[in-house]
Amino acid sequence: MIDLTQIAVALIGLATAVLTSVLVPWLRARYGAEQVKNAAEWVAVAIRMAEQTIRAKGSGEAKKDEVMAFLTSKNLKVDEAALSAMVEAAVFDLNKSLKGA
Repeated sequence: MIDLTQIAVALIGLATAVLTSVLVPWLRARYGAEQVKNAAEWVAVAIRMAEQTIRAKGSGEAKKDEVMAFLTSKNLKVDEAALSAMVEAAVFDLNKSLKGA
C-alpha cells in the first residue's frame, strides 16, 4: 500500500505557501495593512486560546469553530472566508514550527 502522508503534507505546505503569498497582499490591498495586521494578531491570540482550552486529540474542528466564533465577536473588518484562510495558514505555521522544535 502506498503511504500518501508525505505527499499530503507536501501539498498542504505548498497550498499554504501559495495561499499566504497571494492572500496577504490581496488582503492588504482590499482591507488596508493596519486592518490585516490587527486581524492577524487576533488570529494568533484566538489560536493560542483554543489550543489552551481544547486539548482533546482530534478536536481540530471544535478548535476552529471556537477560533472563528471568537474572531467574529471582535467585529473585524475582514470577511469570514479571509479569516478562515488566515486561521488555516497560522495553524499550519504553528504546527510546522512545533515539529521543528
